[in-house]
Amino acid sequence: MFDYNFSTKEYLRRRLGDVEPSMIFSGENPQEWAVWREGFLSKLIEAMGPFPSPVGLDIEVIWEREEEGFNLRKIAYRAEADSFVPAYLLLPHAPKPAGGFPGLLCCHGHGSGKDNVVGITTDPEGKPCAIREEQLRFHNYDYARQFARRGYVCLAPDWHGFGERASEGYWDRDSCNVNFIIGSLIGFNLLTLDVNDAMRGIDLLAETPEVNGEKIGCLGLSFGGTMTTFTAAVDTRIKAACISGYLSPWKTHIFPTGGICGSQYLPGLMRYGDIPEIAALIAPRPLLIERGIKDSCFPVEGARIAANRVRKVYQASGHEERFEEDEFEGEHAFHGSSAFNFFDKNLKAECGE
Repeated sequence: MFDYNFSTKEYLRRRLGDVEPSMIFSGENPQEWAVWREGFLSKLIEAMGPFPSPVGLDIEVIWEREEEGFNLRKIAYRAEADSFVPAYLLLPHAPKPAGGFPGLLCCHGHGSGKDNVVGITTDPEGKPCAIREEQLRFHNYDYARQFARRGYVCLAPDWHGFGERASEGYWDRDSCNVNFIIGSLIGFNLLTLDVNDAMRGIDLLAETPEVNGEKIGCLGLSFGGTMTTFTAAVDTRIKAACISGYLSPWKTHIFPTGGICGSQYLPGLMRYGDIPEIAALIAPRPLLIERGIKDSCFPVEGARIAANRVRKVYQASGHEERFEEDEFEGEHAFHGSSAFNFFDKNLKAECGE
């Protein structure tokens, strides 16, 4: 008699366990690193599929108001022919350095979109929202506001399905998954569309008069870490990146934590590499990894494994000193203990400060 197991979940767990990426880095020197990087980057670009055709930004300022330490500007910019991105642009009150302020793309995770990272805790009608207040408290979510007060021009867009781009009318389904399915049906990956929007955000920062276009960084928590990882991997205009609460192999968080949604995955990519390999494409540019010891979304054991794989790539590239880790006693949150000094060191050094 066979030991029947009809569960599709268990079937997929076994199949996932059988997959061993074929392009995990095993070299030891800059030459081997360069060959690996070119080869794996080509596989990542292939998995991402088509990007939308380039268009002008057509930036529109919707409103502007003064906040403590910065001006908060609500804008929209064009990401593709029929798609505008709502975003906040935070402009510091501090005197502009000789070379311009450094710029930061601040990527939100799951939650209320761009409002989270600028610390807006009211709902769209302006009423206090307990959920948003809890998100801010638990995740230390307002990193765009924190960095703007420290002299960074920060851009915080809404990704597809979040904030003002929330997907309604999908019954009780996870909108990330439905959006992924519809996009894949017509030949686009949802994550690729978001990376395109992020890259257009880099275009916007580079064109902003207050910004030093050679000093642009990127950071984000959770799904914001996903966006930071993939965007910095393919766009070298990002000179420094901080990945918070995300860097972990897929095998260590998909089934244990349910950490999976259609906004964060590319079909077939794991045949070649995993999240550590994608993050390692950022080398030799400076990279900071934040991880909480008590993170329930991305368990610390897997996060440490991932960081070790990324560190080996930085070692082989000859720039291990540009890879930094901040492991803290805490949950799934932006820590910031090392992040502020990290970006000051890597983005402000030549901005007249």
